[in-house]
Parts: sequence; structure tokens; C-alpha cells
Amino acid sequence: MTDSRWQLKPNSKALITEIFASIQGEGLYVGERQIFVRFVACNLKCDYCDTKTNKRIRELAGERVLNEIKDLNKGKIHSVSVTGGEPLLYADFLQALIPQINRLGLKTYLETNGTLPQELRKVIRLVNYVAMDIKMPSSGNPACWDEHREFLEILNRSHIHPGDFFVKIVLTSKTRAAEIKKATGIIARVSKHIPLILQPVSPIRQVRAMVPKNIFAFQSLALEHLSIVKVIPQMHKILGVR
Repeated sequence: MTDSRWQLKPNSKALITEIFASIQGEGLYVGERQIFVRFVACNLKCDYCDTKTNKRIRELAGERVLNEIKDLNKGKIHSVSVTGGEPLLYADFLQALIPQINRLGLKTYLETNGTLPQELRKVIRLVNYVAMDIKMPSSGNPACWDEHREFLEILNRSHIHPGDFFVKIVLTSKTRAAEIKKATGIIARVSKHIPLILQPVSPIRQVRAMVPKNIFAFQSLALEHLSIVKVIPQMHKILGVR
């Protein structure tokens, strides 16, 4: 018999590639034990995207997702990361799923490209942590400055404190100082206390890493506007884990 909590919810199924337990490899919460729910599809196409498209895609109901989370909930889990792709493409599904995750005594960590503010509004009261990317035009996407600004304003007005949400910018050999100035200016106008993570890209396909002297220069540039700017690579890539 189907649980009635799921029957009347819109978008009662979602396309998911994998649900697994590992450590968070990026951002302020690097090293924390998490359960990952990886959704299919994204509204952007970054040059450095490392989400594999050849994984098995499953169309899962919320009950099935919750049951798999239960099976993985062993030991001290920091939170459940809803990631992708872009999980906010499934905001209606998440509206039903996240309260059930909370009933397991688990918190929810949203990993997002920060370009869908209207979808964020649907779930912001439910999530505990947000890792928001700011996408540089040099990453192969149109500029999303207005969307990023609105997204940040929603976060800053929410119940989530800066530190429990943060911004991440991936640095590649194509990243330009003007982009960093623009991004940090947007963040600072919302709040200079929002933490910024500069993440040197893990080289993939034709995307090359930024030279160290430029990483340090961009950190110094960002610190002219913001109080917390850290350089943190993708630790899960370094450790060779999912």
C-alpha cells in the first residue's frame, strides 16, 4: 500500500542516478559524512562538469528514495546532500521528500548552481545547509548575475545563517579577475560575511587548472570585499572516493 504522504504530491517521482554514503568533498563542510542523492539533469552546461551521464538512471518515488536513505543511515551522518545535476529542477519533489528526511533525525544539505531563485523559494524553509555556486561566464554559460543576486538575497533573508550557507566559485585557467570582482561585489552587497570558497578545478577534458599564483591573487582580490574567503580543492577527487 502506498503511503498517503506521497499520493497527493506533485512530481511524485524523480530521475536519480545514485544514492550513496561518502564524505563531502567540497566547501566548508569538507570531510563530513553524508548521504548523497544525485538527481539527473541541469539547466546549465559547464565546461568542467564532471557528472557522468552514463550512469544508470532510475525513476524513483519518494518512498523509495527515503527507504534507501534509511538503509544508509548508519553511524553519525552530518546530513543528506541533495545534489546533481541541479536538484532544484525537482523542487516540488523535494517539498515532499525533505520533511520525511527530517523525521529520520537527519538534516538536509542543498547543493545548487544558484540560478533558480523561484524554485529555491519552494524549499528554503525546509533545508538546513546550502552550497551555492556562482557560475562564471568563462565556464561556458551565459552570465547569471541577476539570478545569483536574487538567490543570495533569498538565502540571506532565510532562517539559515551565513556559514550554514556559502558560495563556491570554480577557478579554471579561463577565469578572469573581472569575473571575480563582479561575483564578490554581488555577494558583498548582500552581506560581506557570506563565506566564499574558491575551488581550483580538477582538470577534465580540455579544462586546465589555474596556476597557483593566480589562485592566491584571486583570493586577495576577493578578500577586498568579503571577510571569509578560503581556497579548498575537491578533496574527494584527491582521495579517490565518490
